[in-house]
Amino acid sequence: MPSDPIGRASLDCAAVLIAAWLAGSTVGSTAEPVAPQPAPRATRSGHPDYPTEKRVSYRDQTGTHHLYLVQEPDELPSKPCLLIYMHGAGGMEEQGMDPVWASKTFQRLRILMAKRNWVYVCPRDEEFRSLLQHLRETYKPGEIYLSGGSAGGRAAFYEAITHPSPYSGLLLLCPAAAYPHERRINVEKLTMPIWIVAGEKDDLTPFSRELAKDLKRTGKQFIYIEIPGGDHGDPMRKIEWEKALKFLSEPASIR
Repeated sequence: MPSDPIGRASLDCAAVLIAAWLAGSTVGSTAEPVAPQPAPRATRSGHPDYPTEKRVSYRDQTGTHHLYLVQEPDELPSKPCLLIYMHGAGGMEEQGMDPVWASKTFQRLRILMAKRNWVYVCPRDEEFRSLLQHLRETYKPGEIYLSGGSAGGRAAFYEAITHPSPYSGLLLLCPAAAYPHERRINVEKLTMPIWIVAGEKDDLTPFSRELAKDLKRTGKQFIYIEIPGGDHGDPMRKIEWEKALKFLSEPASIR
C-alpha cells in the first residue's frame, strides 16, 4: 500500500491547531484563562458607584398617599443607618437624588451613602410621623439622621426641635427660617449633634448665626460653618458630606 504523503500524525496535529484557533486560544501559551468580569451596575444616572433609586408610596394616618425616593445599599445591614434629606422649595423629592444639580453635590452624597451602606431617603412632603413609622417597619434602622436644604432645612429644624427623640443627628444647609426677635429659641431639646452650613452673603444666614449662638451658650454638640462670600446656594454646592456625617454619626470621644 502506498504511504500517506501527509501522514496520520500530521493530520491529527493540524486538527488540534484548527480547533485551538477556532476557540480563540493560543497554542503553547501558559497564561491562565481570564475569568469573565461582571458588567458595571447600571443606574438611571449611568453612575456605577451607587444603586438606582426607587419610588415608594405610603399612607399617613388620614389615609393620604405620600411619596419618597430611596436609595438602598446593595447589601442591606440588619440595622442600617438611615439619612433623610428634605428638599428645598424649588424642588421635589428628585432634588436629593439629582446627580448633576448644585455642582453634583448629591452625586457625591449618593456615592458616600453606597460606600457606608446607608439607606438614603428623599421625601416629597413635610410629613414625618407616618414616614418614620413606615421606615422603621421597612428597614428597622439603627440610627436615623435628618437633613435639609433651604426650605427643607427649615422643615428639618422644626421637626427636630419639636420631635427630637427619633433623630441621632441633624444637618442644616442654608435653612430658610427667621429667628424670633423678642426671645431666643429653646434649644434644650436638641440633644443630637448638629452640623450647620451657611453663606456669608445669604440674607437668610442670620438664622444660622443666632442658632449657633444659642447652641454654644447651652453647650450643645455642633459645628457651624459660614462660607466667606457665600450665597444661598453655596452651602449645597460646597458641603463636605463625609466630614459632616462623620461628625453626626461618630461618638464625641473619637471625633
